[in-house]
Amino acid sequence: MTADIATWRKLGLPFERIAFNVSGARFRQRDFKARTPSCIARAGILASDLELEVTENILLEHTLHDVTATFEHCARSE
Repeated sequence: MTADIATWRKLGLPFERIAFNVSGARFRQRDFKARTPSCIARAGILASDLELEVTENILLEHTLHDVTATFEHCARSE
């Protein structure tokens, strides 16, 4: 998906943000917070090109503060 976004951007094709779900298993990975911004940068796209969506399980297992802090960290990769 990130490669598609980079291609669309290079071709000058208009698009809004692309949304994708972050699963509970992915969110629980220790390196999720650190790895996501580096994946975004490596793909050559902007964090604002993506809209991360959380599943209900994430909100049941983590505080809203933790989820927000993690996603804010990912957004600062620009």
